[in-house]
Amino acid sequence: MAGGPAVAVWQTLDKAGHRGVVALGQVIGDATPHRDVGNPYWVVPAEGDEEHIRAPVRYITIPSPLWVDGTMQGQFLGSLSVARSQGGTVFHLTADQWNRICELAGAPATEAAIVSDIEGDIRRADRPASGQGFGLDIAARVAVERHAMRLATAYLSSHWDSVVDVSARCSYDLLCRSGHEELRVEVKGTTTLGGQVILTRREVMEANAPGFTLFVVSEIELRNNAGQIAAHGGRCRIIRSWQQDKHTLTPIAYYATIDWSEGEDVAVGGV
Repeated sequence: MAGGPAVAVWQTLDKAGHRGVVALGQVIGDATPHRDVGNPYWVVPAEGDEEHIRAPVRYITIPSPLWVDGTMQGQFLGSLSVARSQGGTVFHLTADQWNRICELAGAPATEAAIVSDIEGDIRRADRPASGQGFGLDIAARVAVERHAMRLATAYLSSHWDSVVDVSARCSYDLLCRSGHEELRVEVKGTTTLGGQVILTRREVMEANAPGFTLFVVSEIELRNNAGQIAAHGGRCRIIRSWQQDKHTLTPIAYYATIDWSEGEDVAVGGV
C-alpha cells in the first residue's frame, strides 16, 4: 500500500456474528517498518508496540457499521471479495463498489472529494506566487501534505518537548506536549497564496475546543523530478488560539438525506 488511496476498514467475524465495514479512511503514507504505539483502535494494544511494515491511515468514523446480513445492503457487502476470502489482508474495490459503500456509510468519506473539488476552485482564484501549473492530483496532494507536516514538525519541535503525528487517528495532525502543557495542531499545506484553506466539519469542531492551533504552509512549489512529484519551499504561518469568529467560514456543501416517499419514478426512453 502507498500513500493516497481511500480505504474501507473491514471487521472479520466477531463473537456476535457480525462482519462488515466499520470505518473508512485514506492511506496517508507509504508502508514502512515502524511501531504504532498509542493508537486507540488496537483490540490488543500491545500489538502496536511491535515493529512491522505498516501504512499510516487517517480514519473516518461512520455513524454505524455496515454489516453483512440478509438485507439488500448486507447482500451487497457479502458480494465483495473481502467477504468471500478465506485469507489475505488487502483487497481491491471497484469505483462503483467504493461509491456504494460511501453512500451506505452516510457520506463522511465524501469529505475528501469535496475538499479536493473546492481546493481546485481556490487554486484557480488564488494563484500561487511561484506560477507553478501542477494540478493537485492524489500524488501532488500527498506531497504537499507531507511537506507541510515536515515544516510544522520542525518548527514546533524547537518549542515543545514532544511533537507526535496523530493524524492517522485524530481530527487534528500534531500533538505537542511539554510537561503538563498540551497543544493540538491542524496543519494545512497549499500551493496557493494561503488566503483560503479547507477545514472539514470535524476539524472545525476540533478548532472550537481550547488548546488548538492552525499551522498553514502556503505558496508551496511542486516539481516533477523524473515522474516523482516533490514539494519545496513555502511560507509558514502559525495562528495560535484559532478563533472561529475571527475568520470567515463559508459552507461548501450539504449532505442531504433524501426522503424517497416524495416524488415519483419516471421512465426515460433508451435507458
